[in-house]
Amino acid sequence: MTIQVQQGSATSAGGGEQEARAEGGDGTVVIRGVATTPTPCHKLAGTVERTGGRVTVHISATADPEVMCVASIGAIPYTATVRGFPAGTYDLRVHHTYPGTGWDTASVLEARVTVR
Repeated sequence: MTIQVQQGSATSAGGGEQEARAEGGDGTVVIRGVATTPTPCHKLAGTVERTGGRVTVHISATADPEVMCVASIGAIPYTATVRGFPAGTYDLRVHHTYPGTGWDTASVLEARVTVR
């Protein structure tokens, strides 16, 4: 299985909620979400693990050292596409993680998805 994360334009969050929703397709699951981050100047990356019928996706936010940033909470929309699923129904979990920030991992989605 492989994952590709496409990051949208970050904004300053006004205490917005983290979220994610998922949809199964032909050998894929597409996750659309918003990650709340310590600042708007973070890069998102993803990893995926599968154990039987359980799939866990981790969306990690790390500070972008190339950018000078305002000190405000960020909200970063993303689309994560996971490829390589055999047809079937899976229990999907999506977690947002924040290495090196002191922020706790946020569990943002637990859902069953069907892949064709």
